Amino acid sequence: MHYVPNSSAQALRLGASNSIGFLVNDITNPFYSLMVKNAETIARGRGYQAIFADGHWDPERELHSIESMICSRVRGALVCPCEKSKESIAILDRHSVPYVIVDTAPDDYEGALVGNNLVAAGELAAEHLLAVRCHKVALLTADRQMSSFSSFQNIKRGFLGVLQRHGISPDSVPVVEAGLTIDAGRYGFERLCGSMSDVDGIFCANDLSAIGVIEAADAKNIRVGQDLAVIGIDDLEISATPRISLTTIRQPHERIVELAVNALIDSIETHDKTSVRLILDPELILRNSTRRAF
Repeated sequence: MHYVPNSSAQALRLGASNSIGFLVNDITNPFYSLMVKNAETIARGRGYQAIFADGHWDPERELHSIESMICSRVRGALVCPCEKSKESIAILDRHSVPYVIVDTAPDDYEGALVGNNLVAAGELAAEHLLAVRCHKVALLTADRQMSSFSSFQNIKRGFLGVLQRHGISPDSVPVVEAGLTIDAGRYGFERLCGSMSDVDGIFCANDLSAIGVIEAADAKNIRVGQDLAVIGIDDLEISATPRISLTTIRQPHERIVELAVNALIDSIETHDKTSVRLILDPELILRNSTRRAF
């Protein structure tokens, strides 16, 4: 009879929908896009629709997105908070909407969390650069607007901590606030070369900025993998292509989303507040961008 149910009317009658919300910081970032795609698949497999929103690293837009989800009667939410305000979490608590924080959270957050061990990611990068005999290393991190975000602070903490344990003063390591795009990587490399021409190892806050570094180095006839070692984070599909062949830190985003979505839906269906709190370790993926010749 070609009947299509009205989900809004069903939600009004039942007081809830069969949907969950997922708030990310930047849907154009491939890392978040992959998480969104996986969340949708897992939620659908359990009979739920996933509604997505982009906070754009802005606390007001984040709050508006959370309010819209609550108005849509979502039964729970996955949240990647921008960490500039606690109001989004507070409003979920006020409306008794179950939620799980995904990827990263501030040190003082004690609730449900499935995240990445980004301190370990920084440590892996530093240890690898030292292993390939880099002597002048640098960190390209997010821009000033985002550099206080716990992800980037934890990466920095792990990276500088290993270097310090090997006798390298953190004050001697340039930390360039560049950004998370290819253009930001190019810009960050240009700034770095202006103050540290003998740099031989660069750790970037994500793969896109690392690709920008590789392009900028190529333009200066600097041989990436020989003269300069470059490491990223995320292990994007493009990073494995022969032309780029980027050494990177793989974050287990598929497993993180799987655990978070299932924990949230279990909480919804059992009416019990989830106590999930898991931090997953990263993996170093070796490619040509750090295969230095001695």
